[in-house]
Amino acid sequence: MDNPYQSPEEPSTPFGSGSPMDGNRRRGLVNHVRAVAILMLVQGGLEVFATFVFAVFAVAIPTFIRSQEMQRPPPNPPPEQVFWLMTAIYGVMATAALVVAILHITAGVRNCRFRGRVLGIVALAGGAATSLLTCYCVPTAVALAIYGLIVYLNRSVSEAFRMGEAGRPPNEILTTFQL
Repeated sequence: MDNPYQSPEEPSTPFGSGSPMDGNRRRGLVNHVRAVAILMLVQGGLEVFATFVFAVFAVAIPTFIRSQEMQRPPPNPPPEQVFWLMTAIYGVMATAALVVAILHITAGVRNCRFRGRVLGIVALAGGAATSLLTCYCVPTAVALAIYGLIVYLNRSVSEAFRMGEAGRPPNEILTTFQL
């Protein structure tokens, strides 16, 4: 006896069965995965640049302030702790930017081949958090995190990444999810 209240949708099959064009798969946001991966590579490149800028600031700003203090009369120079604090702050910012840049670049390369979905999610979240700390690329990092999380948390994308981890080539995965 059939249930008249049952959903009219056909049950989906696991990725190992059926032909690529069996009609049981929904495209979802699978076509957006490569766009997010490329954007992560670009964001990672920007963060590598930020790493160098922060590292230069960690050395140059205290040195510049010291040289300016030498030219002024000595009433009240800043204490030595200020220079160490500035070096430490910029050093932490450079380190955080470098770690997130490596995460973004690694995840971007792996995600182009539908591998490392969790790494991609970690890179997106870490990039948004670090950009808030460093105040560098905040709009692009937050927008990429929102867009990337929407894509990576999609059911079809999750299935596509399972297929990629199982060894399927990216072109076959994309063909599988076309309508």
